[in-house]
Amino acid sequence: MKNTKSTLFLAVILAVVLVFTSCSSDDDSSPQPRNIKYEITGNYSGRLTVAFSDESGNSQTISINSLPWSKSLSIDSDVSAIALAAGNSGVDNPGETGETITLKIYRNEETAKESTAPATDNGFIELGISYSFDL
Repeated sequence: MKNTKSTLFLAVILAVVLVFTSCSSDDDSSPQPRNIKYEITGNYSGRLTVAFSDESGNSQTISINSLPWSKSLSIDSDVSAIALAAGNSGVDNPGETGETITLKIYRNEETAKESTAPATDNGFIELGISYSFDL
């Protein structure tokens, strides 16, 4: 049940971002892609499911077993928003109460968005952040 809630939480976060993603305009000027780095740090010892927006603004999901984790990419110029979300990926492998994760989105090597969350009393954790571009 908790695994289903974590998966649903991540899906909702990314669905919200997809609402803000738009197609390219008919404008003749083409902005250059944006350099983005996703990063998850902290002392959380449980396994995490991580969802993030790829270069085209589509959702990608992976599992990670330890922190830190990061991924760098260039976001296409027609993508208006991106997201990063992490949650415990299984009932069998939660972390410990009070352990934390910090999610960061960097744009061109500067922190654009950041948030931290602690694990609950049962060791589960969920956190999501998003970032919107000026188009």
